[in-house]
Parts: sequence; C-alpha cells; structure tokens
Amino acid sequence: MRRERSIIPYILILTLGLIFVLFMYLLAAGFHPVRFVKGGLHAEDNIEDVADRVTEALQAGYDGEIQVYIKSVPAKDIRHLNYLIDTMKGNISEYKASAPFLGVRLYTFYVERADSLFVYEAITEGKEIPPERFKAKTLKSRVEGILKYQIREGMSDYQKELALHDYLVGHCTYGFGSEEDQNEYTAYGALVDGVAVCSGYAAAMNLLLSCAGVENEFVVGTATSEGENGSETENHAWNLVHIGNNWYHLDATWDDPLGEKEILSHEFFNLSDEVIRKDHSWDTNKTESCLSMDDNYFVRQGLYYRNQTELEMGVSGILSRGYMTVECVAAGMNVTDSSMQFVFGVQGVFSLRYSASGYIPYNLIRLEANQ
Repeated sequence: MRRERSIIPYILILTLGLIFVLFMYLLAAGFHPVRFVKGGLHAEDNIEDVADRVTEALQAGYDGEIQVYIKSVPAKDIRHLNYLIDTMKGNISEYKASAPFLGVRLYTFYVERADSLFVYEAITEGKEIPPERFKAKTLKSRVEGILKYQIREGMSDYQKELALHDYLVGHCTYGFGSEEDQNEYTAYGALVDGVAVCSGYAAAMNLLLSCAGVENEFVVGTATSEGENGSETENHAWNLVHIGNNWYHLDATWDDPLGEKEILSHEFFNLSDEVIRKDHSWDTNKTESCLSMDDNYFVRQGLYYRNQTELEMGVSGILSRGYMTVECVAAGMNVTDSSMQFVFGVQGVFSLRYSASGYIPYNLIRLEANQ
C-alpha cells in the first residue's frame, strides 16, 4: 500500500518562513523585538510613566539613547514630553518611533544632560564645563551676571527668592522659540533667549535658586485656566521652594501672564497646597507637603487682609501715600463694587478700576486708582 506523505511539515516550514520574512520586514522598518516580562507584554500606557522613565535615566547621569515601549499614548503627548521632564537634569533633543506591532511602538529618545547641570556644577563646585558645551558656557555667564546684580550679601532665602522671581518674570516672555531647537523648555531659553514655556521658567528658577543656595524642587503636573472655550487643563511645571522650616509652591510662569513684561504679579509666590490646589494638580506622593502661608508674598509684605476693616485701612493707607496701583489679597472676603467704595474716601481719588480673582479663601485684588 502506498503511504501518503503528510503536508503538515511543509505548512509549518512555509509558516515559519513567512514569520521570518515579516520579522525581517519589521526590523527594516525600525521595529525591535518587543520585550516580554513576567505577566506579559511590558509597555508604558500613559505619558507620565514615560516621563518618569526618561527622568530616572537623566537623574542617573545618562546621556544618549533611551528606548521605551509605548502603547495608547497620543503622538501629540509624545511631542510635548519635555513639559513633564525636570529640564534641570536634561531634556529630549529628538526621538523616533518604530512601526507599530500589536498596538505597541518602540520609541527611541535621544537625551542629553542639561546645560543647567553643567552650569550648577561649575558655579557651586568649580567644575570645568566641557569645551564642546558652548550653550552651557553662555548660560553660565548669564547666570553669574544675574546673581551678581540681584543677590547681595546678607540676603535671606526669602529675599533671594523674591529678587530672582522678579528678575525672571521681568525678563522672560512666555512662548515658543525656534523650530530648530527646544530651548523654550530649558533654563537657556528663559535666561538667554528670553522666551520659554512653563518648564523653561521652572528650570530657570530651579537653576537660579540652586546657585544662590536656596533649596528647591522642580514640579510637574497640570494646571487649569479659563480660556475662550471654557476651562482648559494642560501639562504644567513649577517649583517648590524651602524657606525657613516650610515648603511653598512658586509658579513664575503664572506670575507672568501672557508674557506681558509690564505686569509683575506675585499671585503664585509661596502658596500652600490648599491654595494652589484650586487650579494646579500634581502627584503629592512625589513632593514635599506645603502647609504654611507664613512666607507668602502678601503676608510678608503686609498686603494680606482678613476682613473688610483691614482691607480698607491697608489700601487707603497705600493710596494716600501717592501709589496709584495696589495688588493685595482679601482672604475669605467676597469683593464687590460696594465693598470697594471706600477707595473714594481717599483724598484726590476720583476713579477706580479693579479686578478680583473670585477665589474667596485667597481673593487676589488688583486695583488702579486715578488721583
């Protein structure tokens, strides 16, 4: 009897051949074998975890390529990943992605140690900046000049923080720089180019305060603001600053609204968790707790009023001394037209324009009186 040959071995060989061809095609397209770990496929599925992976590498001093498997993260979030990275440590200069496989892409991020880190080590430890780091040398010169003219011997940490905050807000405009680089995410963009986004402001404050000997941290999270289409929540970065025995939130970006240099605000200067939580959100497990308002700008300057009597006495006194603009806080008070009529009791005041934040526990008032 003639025995029929099984075709199964041929099918298996053909199948393996097709798999091999597909595998080689994927490699040629830039895909790398997906890494499997106990429990199945390991791929980051949110932008915060991706940022953590990159930040951990930067904190360890890594400089070069970082590869991360990512799924279900929009491309627009990947493009703005530097928003979520402590750019005092480093930043992503460019990246590329493989072809997708089972919904997963391998991203290769090209990271480099920040110019800020070289500057900090040069100023505080006397280390030499590598010859090829031209931007770091330029940034160092700028930081040294700022510290020379803004910081005086005998200043308290609060005074240093205030001087450096006011300098940054007065010399940087919010915005995006050249498409050829991502300086706007860094201290270089804020201090040399004079143009930065929130992470650039926060990186600049981080660098200036650190070089001035003021303990601080870089914070990433989200912030919600009112726009033309209603409330908008976006990725955001700011600082925590250690003054005395307490930690405070400092958001220099939001004290420089729309980059209008003529506006010098202190609304977000040393806030507690409770107050800034109104429009900022962050992972509290990764930061110090901020429980005090003792070193809030308005408290320290005597511009923090807890009742109508204090408000009237304080603002009237400022206007009577010839000042035409006042920025203060009415804590726990609902500010209305009728509650501001006392301004006209000041000799010479004949018109008033004011705005109030409307957040009763920390109701910021900006008023302009014509005398």
